[in-house]
Amino acid sequence: MDKSEANKNRTLLGTCAGVSSAVMLLPGVSTVGETAAVWPVLASVVLFVVVNQLVVTLPADVRRTPPPRLLALGAAGVVQDALILWGIHWIAGQVGYGLEAASLASVLLGGLIVRVVTLGFLALPVPGRVADARTR
Repeated sequence: MDKSEANKNRTLLGTCAGVSSAVMLLPGVSTVGETAAVWPVLASVVLFVVVNQLVVTLPADVRRTPPPRLLALGAAGVVQDALILWGIHWIAGQVGYGLEAASLASVLLGGLIVRVVTLGFLALPVPGRVADARTR
């Protein structure tokens, strides 16, 4: 598995874990609809992944990115994720299915949680690359 494929997989897992964490941790973010709670979360994850693939605000390598650049990309990513969550909230109000945010603070905290978890997943080392670095 090459580096870009590993980053895409970790971004996908981080986004899924981040959206799930925001729904579980924040009392102001909840699911809308009469189905099981997992389907609105998965639908929201799909929207997050699509928008995050179209507008990339993630560093290429989290571990080697200088701190000022990482902070700038992180701040832009928090705003992006908060806007996505706000859009999902608006869509949920129109169709009655998705995620609902109670306030602007919930939207901003949800965006922060999603971005921090995604960056955390990107910071995890790729097992094959550690062995390659030692043999060089």
